[in-house]
Amino acid sequence: RLASAGVLFPADRRGEIKGGQLSFKLKEADLAVLRRALALLTKIHFAGGAEEAYPALLKGETLHAGMSHGEIDAYFERAIREPDDVVLSSSHPHGGNAINADPAKGVVDLDQRVHGTANVLVCDASVMPSCIRVNAQLTTMAMADRVTYGRRVFG
Repeated sequence: RLASAGVLFPADRRGEIKGGQLSFKLKEADLAVLRRALALLTKIHFAGGAEEAYPALLKGETLHAGMSHGEIDAYFERAIREPDDVVLSSSHPHGGNAINADPAKGVVDLDQRVHGTANVLVCDASVMPSCIRVNAQLTTMAMADRVTYGRRVFG
């Protein structure tokens, strides 16, 4: 009786830490993608029989079945004017401990060991140099398997 969907889009390395706070800036092109994608998701839900839709917007409204496609598009055009209008989240963070042979460009080496250590491996999606733009579960499991299977991890 309830369904949920989300929009994935690449936002490679657009954020930075300033004074201990994450600063993340979206471009107008990103907002246009979000508007179109959220409108399409709403239309899909209504086509599938949904009676209401609850967009993940800061000032969200309840949208109702029976709205025309034009009305849905116009709603998202009005509702998303700046990045803070959209509730953004990530369930697959990538790149926080980027893999790179050069310690100046990545946290872990090509064997996924933290540079300058012998016994610290990082085996999650944070080692990916950037967002791979798809669900990362299988890739992450393959990378963890590659780095740990059949080798002595410590010693």
